[in-house]
Amino acid sequence: MTILRTGGNIALDINRRNYSSAIINSFLIYNFEFPSDNKTDSDKTVIKNAEKVKSFILNYGSFIAAMVQAQNSYDVKSAIEAAALPAGSYRIKRESCFDVALNAYVGFFAGYDAIKGYDAPLFGNSTKVNSTGITAPIGISTSTSWGGCSFSLFLSVIDLGAVAAFRFADDSTKQVPTIRLKDIFAPGAFVSFGIPSIPISLNLGIQIGPNLHAVNSTQNDYTDALYWRLSLSVCVDIPIFSLYTK
Repeated sequence: MTILRTGGNIALDINRRNYSSAIINSFLIYNFEFPSDNKTDSDKTVIKNAEKVKSFILNYGSFIAAMVQAQNSYDVKSAIEAAALPAGSYRIKRESCFDVALNAYVGFFAGYDAIKGYDAPLFGNSTKVNSTGITAPIGISTSTSWGGCSFSLFLSVIDLGAVAAFRFADDSTKQVPTIRLKDIFAPGAFVSFGIPSIPISLNLGIQIGPNLHAVNSTQNDYTDALYWRLSLSVCVDIPIFSLYTK
C-alpha cells in the first residue's frame, strides 16, 4: 500500500509538473525496497550499489527537475551550481583508474581552420587558415591516470568559446542576442593530457567549428560556412558531473 500510494503521488506530481516532488517520491519507493538500515541482506555489494543508486536519484534527479522547472538563466545557473562537482575535482581524474565525466575546458588554442568552399590542399576543396583564440568545449571525457597525470579521450558536443571571449572582455552587459544550440554545436574528438597537481590540461584534436564566431552586445557574428579545426590548446580542466569512477 505504501508503494501504491507513493506511486499515485508520482503520477499526480508529473501531471502537475511538480518534478522535484516526483523525484523525492521515487527515492522513497526505492528506499522502501532497499532501506539503508537493511540488516538481513548478506550481500554487501547489493547494499553498496543500492546506496549509489539513491545518491544518483537525489543528486542528478533533483538537478534534472530543477533544469526542467527553470524559468530563466539565473534558475539554470543556480541548478548547475548546486549539482556540479566542487572546485578541485580535477584531482578525481588524476587519481582514478577509470573515470567518465561530463567535462568542460576553457583556455586558449592555436591551430588551423579548413573552411569549406575555398581552394586549398588540406581537405580537398578547402583552405587552410591559421587561427588562435579562446576555446570552451563541453562534452564527455573518459580518463585514466598514471603517475599523477591523467590521459583522456574527450568528445566535445558544444563550444562556448565565443561566449567566453565576450565575457572576458565584457562582464557587465546583462542581455545579449539570442544564442541557439545549433549555433554552438561543435562535435569533435581530442586527446587530453592532465598535468599533475594543477587543473591544467593540454588538448590536441579535431573539431567542427560552431557557426557562432563572436558575441556582441547588439548583434552576433554568424557564418554558415562549415569548417574543421585542428588545434592544440592549453585549458583549465573543469569536471562538471562524475558519471562513473573506479
